Amino acid sequence: MKNIDEILKEGKNTRLLLTAFQAILDDTPSMVFVKDINHVYQAASVPFTKLVGKNVREEIIGHSDYDIFEDKNLARRYVADDAKLLATGEDRLDYIEPLPDENGQPRYGSTSKYVLKDAEGKPIGIAGVSRDITREYLANQNHQAEIEYLFDLPDDTYFAAFIDINTWRVITERLQTIDGYSLDAHENIDALIQAAYSNVVDRKDPAYAFYRYFSKDSLRDIYANGKRDFTLEYVRRFSDGSHRWVRDEIRFMVDPSNSHMCAMLIVRDIHSQKENERNLVWAAERDDMTGLFNRAAVLKYAKAFLDKSGEGDLHALFVIDADNFKRVNDTYGHQAGDVFIARFAAAIRECFRESDLVGRVGGDEFMVLMKNISGADIVRDKSETLVGSLKNVCSELSALDVSGSIGISIYGVDGYTVDELFEKADRAMYRAKNHGKHCAYFANEE
Repeated sequence: MKNIDEILKEGKNTRLLLTAFQAILDDTPSMVFVKDINHVYQAASVPFTKLVGKNVREEIIGHSDYDIFEDKNLARRYVADDAKLLATGEDRLDYIEPLPDENGQPRYGSTSKYVLKDAEGKPIGIAGVSRDITREYLANQNHQAEIEYLFDLPDDTYFAAFIDINTWRVITERLQTIDGYSLDAHENIDALIQAAYSNVVDRKDPAYAFYRYFSKDSLRDIYANGKRDFTLEYVRRFSDGSHRWVRDEIRFMVDPSNSHMCAMLIVRDIHSQKENERNLVWAAERDDMTGLFNRAAVLKYAKAFLDKSGEGDLHALFVIDADNFKRVNDTYGHQAGDVFIARFAAAIRECFRESDLVGRVGGDEFMVLMKNISGADIVRDKSETLVGSLKNVCSELSALDVSGSIGISIYGVDGYTVDELFEKADRAMYRAKNHGKHCAYFANEE
């Protein structure tokens, strides 16, 4: 595409029209520009030249957005917007878009872009007209608390975006790094949405479904149902592969400058808070001596798991007792008894999978819920392994005749609830005690 100086050398009518256009570029208060099909600037007004921080138009003509804008994320966004415009061939009028910051403060422009076409209707470039409406735009906002995020992000906030739902555009977004962790900038709202749902670690989390089906209609439905704000707490994957807890806050509002429905999306760091909560829960649910679940916790989680199980599922419940444990305390003292119980518990824990529930339900009594087994033979093999491990722990106290007895019940065979299974396994454990100890009995064995 020829630039204006080249075109001016042609016919009188062309020269007259382009001389007038040159006068407009020189005198208009608006930011006017022309780009060719390759996104290269061919004309620019004086205000546009100043907007991008250049002194003369020659620093713009023949260059792309990547050349003239210091903010490469902004440049990438402009190029993506223009590419979409050229692809559709449709003009876009009076929409709000971010302008380059001034002294670190965001600015906004009301922009119209027109697709230039040749005689055959084929796009050959874009003409744009924009005016800075930052002052009136912010003056018309009745939600100053939300807008503050766009100027000065709180210390715990990774990201804030202001979204125009009507035009389906991110008007502006702000990002910052917290303790070395950060989110990426987005070229448009589609990129924002994809980054959100693809980085929700747990696909069953409500946050994944919310962003996966994030659309104009879904947001309007939420608004129509009376919700003006809501939050989502979930574990998000960061670009370095780390996983961190975040809280997304979504706030709806109506932009008084154009009556468009808008939303503020804020992503805050809550990782330390969640870790502290997890540690408190862990401490409340754990047995101090062994680190296993305490009685209340193991029964609670076992009940919750079995309540969700159904026909065809197979699980096994073990009740394990340290026989003659009182002799250890009486002979060597309670400190030695504590050491023995800790070793006994560790041997039990090491025999089972991470997914199995292991807890201490009494002074020398333990319980294990072995989840999702393929058959009773697997349970029998596990019981034999467990018997061997407990023998090793007790061998140093053979003079005291300390041993381990195990009772086992099967879900769906011996019962369906924790209470039923525990009672049957407990009876089987006492049969093991009465038949030589250091052995395991199933509930259905006589």
